[in-house]
Amino acid sequence: MSGVVAGLIGSIKTAAAPSGNLVLNPSFDTDVSPWQYTITRDVVTYRSSPASGKVVYDEFSELAITQYTRNSSLTIGQNYSATIWVRNNVASQSFTMQLLCGAASKSTTVSLPVSSSWVSIKVENVTCATNTNLNLIIYGDFYDWNIDDISVITGATAP
Repeated sequence: MSGVVAGLIGSIKTAAAPSGNLVLNPSFDTDVSPWQYTITRDVVTYRSSPASGKVVYDEFSELAITQYTRNSSLTIGQNYSATIWVRNNVASQSFTMQLLCGAASKSTTVSLPVSSSWVSIKVENVTCATNTNLNLIIYGDFYDWNIDDISVITGATAP
């Protein structure tokens, strides 16, 4: 009997552990929700199956941009870090990722050549301030690039 009880207690502890990634649908499993702007689901080019998000040029903003928003998902005073994987398909360009944790934000900009390789971009150690809304904004100079395996985690260092 004690083995059954120990197993039950172990499964309860495991079930209570947080999932880690605050991004819902980080690999575009069925669609592109809750991503916004010029993003579509790409089932041909991806880092991990079944798909990635393909971002194209938005003539209104004059950028290729996408944004992820999740309200009431953070804790004020807690640190957060983000990682995205980018594949640059058309021309050498700069990519900027901005992580907003409530009113606090930090961004990283990198220049990437055209490549069939996936490159990770990270923003680390943003302390949530004022409200608990999560926003992740990614934009590039041109069109036609993919993102996949997006994560926002609690902590000062991104995976």
